[in-house]
Amino acid sequence: MVSKLETSVERLRVSIRPSSNTSVNNCTRTSTSKYTSSIKQAQVSAEYVQELLTRKRKAGSCEGPPRKRQKISEHQSSSSCSFPQVKNPNTYPKVNTSKADFGAKYLQLKQIGKAPNGSLYAGCRLKDTFPVIIKHINAPDAISEMDVHKITTEVSLMFKAAGGPESIGKFTALSLLDWYYVDKEIILVMERPVPSVNFKQYLDAKGSAIKEEEAKIYLKQLVDATVRMHHEDVFHRDIRPENMLVDGQRIRLMNFECGTFACAPPEWYVRGRYKAGPTTVWQLGVLLYQLLHGFKDSSFGILGGKMQLNSNSPTQLSQDCLDFLQLCLVKYPEQRATLQQLQLHPWLTKSTLHQNYTFTSPL
Repeated sequence: MVSKLETSVERLRVSIRPSSNTSVNNCTRTSTSKYTSSIKQAQVSAEYVQELLTRKRKAGSCEGPPRKRQKISEHQSSSSCSFPQVKNPNTYPKVNTSKADFGAKYLQLKQIGKAPNGSLYAGCRLKDTFPVIIKHINAPDAISEMDVHKITTEVSLMFKAAGGPESIGKFTALSLLDWYYVDKEIILVMERPVPSVNFKQYLDAKGSAIKEEEAKIYLKQLVDATVRMHHEDVFHRDIRPENMLVDGQRIRLMNFECGTFACAPPEWYVRGRYKAGPTTVWQLGVLLYQLLHGFKDSSFGILGGKMQLNSNSPTQLSQDCLDFLQLCLVKYPEQRATLQQLQLHPWLTKSTLHQNYTFTSPL
């Protein structure tokens, strides 16, 4: 049976910058007058979309790439996340294999969420009631990594992104306090900001969308955080609300296991590979669109023409915001802005929008 998407290939449209010779370096300019170009609709060619459809059919129901771990960096292409280079294994927190030690040190409370490779629970450290998140993982990939490397990808990425107990609250990524390998199960213990809530639940409580002023504060933190993480060779790969906590004006990243890759960039469908930088920029653009419009579809839905960027949006977006979105959601990765260029974009560098902004939390 021919799908509705396939029958409407000729009518598929995506609101991203058309292909041109214009360099994305233009986004480093600071003059507001240079960001007044209108948003144009670019027709996605039937040939391009048909190739997306073909690749999706071959991939079956799995939208993301294979779970096999391969090397990835800003300058390398791959189909998934890799086991990070361990420059000095002695600097990483050592695994604890004592179930009794875990029970004597931490109290596990109610379940607060699920991750692609495990379950999340609220908890506390018994000696001082410090709030923690306890994550249980029994995924085959993680167990295999323990057998080979004696440390899992998620542990090494978390430690490189935010450090250990000495770094609590310092970075956007959650800090890792302890980790255990007990009865073929990996247990991660990380900081739990209080008060905080899963970002997706926060958005749902607000009607799925938030105002530009609030979205801008979160995006600035995420852009700065991903620039830092890429400098440390950490590629999160799955930036979406389900993998974040929010505490007032602060966003916190978690779930570094390189899981579902739900917002794969266009190049994955067409070329079967991607790079860390352009992929992160694309995912930040998808996230921003979700925050402003309540859009809940995947990258493929965006490429299928369900997304519309225009100045007549009911959310009354600023021209700088529209330009920022446009630079993130460029179809071709070579023409997409870099993370460093996003840092310099007027939408993030101007502080006038949120100087007097007050959150209206539904929690």
